[in-house]
Amino acid sequence: MPNLTCVLARIDDKHDAPRFFENVAPRIKKTFTDASDGAINLDIVDRTDEAPTHRPNSPLAGRHFALDLHRELRFYAANPLDQPVETVVALYGGVYHHNDSPYGMMFDPGFIPDAGELFLNKPHLEGRPREGCAIFLGAIERDRKVDPDLLWDQFEQQTTFTTIHELGHVFNLPHKKPPINYMSQSDRRSVYNPNFHEFIPEHETRLSRGKSSKSVWPGGSKFGDSGFLDDHSDCNWNTKSKMIDDLRFEISISRDHARYFEPFELDMRLRVKRGSTKTYRISDIVDPGYDQFRIFIEEPTGERRLYKSPRHYCPHEKFLTIGPSREFRRDISIFGESGGYTFRRAGVHRIWAEIHLGRRGVLTSNKIGIEIELERSESRKDQDVRIALTRMASANVLYHRLDRHHGNGTKTLVSLLESYADIPTAGAIQYSVGRALLEPSVRIQEKRKQRGMACFEEALKNPNQLSVRQIEIAEKCLGDATN
Repeated sequence: MPNLTCVLARIDDKHDAPRFFENVAPRIKKTFTDASDGAINLDIVDRTDEAPTHRPNSPLAGRHFALDLHRELRFYAANPLDQPVETVVALYGGVYHHNDSPYGMMFDPGFIPDAGELFLNKPHLEGRPREGCAIFLGAIERDRKVDPDLLWDQFEQQTTFTTIHELGHVFNLPHKKPPINYMSQSDRRSVYNPNFHEFIPEHETRLSRGKSSKSVWPGGSKFGDSGFLDDHSDCNWNTKSKMIDDLRFEISISRDHARYFEPFELDMRLRVKRGSTKTYRISDIVDPGYDQFRIFIEEPTGERRLYKSPRHYCPHEKFLTIGPSREFRRDISIFGESGGYTFRRAGVHRIWAEIHLGRRGVLTSNKIGIEIELERSESRKDQDVRIALTRMASANVLYHRLDRHHGNGTKTLVSLLESYADIPTAGAIQYSVGRALLEPSVRIQEKRKQRGMACFEEALKNPNQLSVRQIEIAEKCLGDATN
């Protein structure tokens, strides 16, 4: 019977659940052993009594960025790249910084730049598909009561359910609709009765393949590549409806040509058509980490594929209101995806996106194009730019707007602009450095704040290099600083 270590680890000390951690280990182990007919035998290693690794002095301790979660996951897993995965991880923390609604998420490999041989065979940097998940105790605690007088503790039951649910995703199980099962999406109104917690036969069949299947065993294929001839979600993408005729989904891109490693944003806008008086209330799922949202990329060869998100969320009951005076905007750093850079072929790529709105149907965006430039003989300037932008530290600043390398990322980018102020990515670089310097999870000194604001001012001198959303954020930060 193949063994797989499952590490449980706390990543902050803001939320604790000692009784839960005592009770959950045997239940996790038994659930997966029974459902897989012995093909999956989890050895639970409880490290939740160790000091959390998240920075204790952060004013936002308990709120976690995606980059930090990926780094914690790699730290605890440390699976070799050339062997089958031996360890999966369940991280327990407060809430996800960018959206405090999800109870949990599952990870594919994060964005990894072209870092050369320096980072080869270092699993704490590279990562593997489906190595682990995060469970957000703060979000669960907000919605579930802790009451020992109840027949079952809502907080403990929801946390147990979410842990097994997210580990199910680690084994590449998709969401499934009723009857209620471990891969059902949680109901915000109430916790499911524990007597109905189980995997359905379809799940059991998949899990029983165990280590023999790369589409099941962690570290094999990425999430969604199930090896079965079916869609990996419950969404029927062929659904058409006139219920959303007045709703418009528009995308644009901050550049129409770039080298594959240069930063650029996909700007997304939801609005009603001009003259419409209708108002729509839709789920807040405009993110490729949700099953109900997907981005298509058509390669220069005509091949179509989906953009691969490094993270996978479970839907939640948070909504957007779109009407005559209310629209929604956001952007995505589309130059990077799970595992590396998104566009690797030279030529024109076509991009469009779809949102599945349940019974209302599918909302499809317009199509746009970006030309990825052919790699050519590099001048000294081109070479310096490529080396600077593809270093791990600086690439993380550009993609995540965070510097987790002792300031080396922002220093590299600032130094690059001092040497080459006229490069076509100068505005996007200034914006990213500004965001990293003004990161809300660190205590910002006045000098650092001034540097961040100066970066925003420089970025706005090149508005054609920024997305609409980036311009809005930079202008708001500068406006708030002067008030």
